[in-house]
Amino acid sequence: MLTLAISEISEDSWIQWYCSIRGHEFFCEVDYGFIEDSFNLYGLPNLQYSSEALDNILDILPDDFDEKFPPESQERLLIESTSEELYGLIHVRYILTEAGLEDMMAKYGESDFGDCPRLHCERQPMLPVALSDVIGEATVKNYCPRCRVMYNPSKEKQRHIDGAFFGKTFVNLFLMTYLMHEELGALPLHVFDYTPTIFGYTIHQSSPFWGAKLYDIDEFENSNDEKDEQGLPLAASVSEPTPPESKC
Repeated sequence: MLTLAISEISEDSWIQWYCSIRGHEFFCEVDYGFIEDSFNLYGLPNLQYSSEALDNILDILPDDFDEKFPPESQERLLIESTSEELYGLIHVRYILTEAGLEDMMAKYGESDFGDCPRLHCERQPMLPVALSDVIGEATVKNYCPRCRVMYNPSKEKQRHIDGAFFGKTFVNLFLMTYLMHEELGALPLHVFDYTPTIFGYTIHQSSPFWGAKLYDIDEFENSNDEKDEQGLPLAASVSEPTPPESKC
């Protein structure tokens, strides 16, 4: 996980700074009101220095913070690392709210999550997706709702972001919420072949979101290999989730 010193933060808020870091294009800016509501933080893991990290995210650090936690100290580095992890855990909850879905829809419309590399998808905007809701099990992936293929992000720095900061529910809920939206168009809206759930509840198999294939294609090329009826390489293989880069 990326860790930068708090002293390097610009005059922007911590959230603005964090979301503007190169490689963090997938993150949206969580509303302050959402973070300040203790109900939305209920059940989050008890992280080391979580209280200081939350103050850091909300830009309410005390005046004696630098004196108590000197820059480059081990404690300071832990606070910075915890701030990033805590924001990710808050972020995955926020993007499932009405406001969060709208923010992600705006980013989807701007192709902030990247475009599908397949020629026949005609630069279809993709969505961030997770293979696991557990931190440390898999990095974030790109999912194309048109060809129903999952890709590694095109930018190297995006490939180290923990997928748990976006979760398995988001893609399902997003596509169901905006099923008829003009930005999505007439797409075969299916999600890959893990059991699709929303808030832990399994989606019934009669849903159009059930039963698509899962591919993890790092570099998609228009080869002469045999293709299936959707134009996907028959040799495309499913790979194991890639663990996120370890934290400092």
